[in-house]
Amino acid sequence: MTSLTEKSLFEMAGLIRERRVSPVEYTECVLARIKAVDPQLRAFTRVEPEIALKAAAVAAGYPPELFSGHSLRAGFLTEAGRQNANLFKMKEHSRHASLEMVAEYVRDHERFREHAGEGFL
Repeated sequence: MTSLTEKSLFEMAGLIRERRVSPVEYTECVLARIKAVDPQLRAFTRVEPEIALKAAAVAAGYPPELFSGHSLRAGFLTEAGRQNANLFKMKEHSRHASLEMVAEYVRDHERFREHAGEGFL
């Protein structure tokens, strides 16, 4: 399947209008592409994923108050921790000043592992 970022904006507008692709899904693809190629191209002076995703969520009809940079960053860092990612790489990616602050954003992903109520919760 062709990547969404390889389609023209005209094609993407049609897919979004037909609800075959959500604005959030497309924005995530574009941000991933920027992250992949911009270190070599250096075309962007500033990329703000939180603002872009919040705008995409609004375009998709979601309440903007449900989306924030904090929740996106916490979700990313929690999953990175669950995948045993390197803490220094997590700090570099999230742009936190300290490892202690990275730890504040990582949620306890094992809270319900082997939980007493596992069968009925």
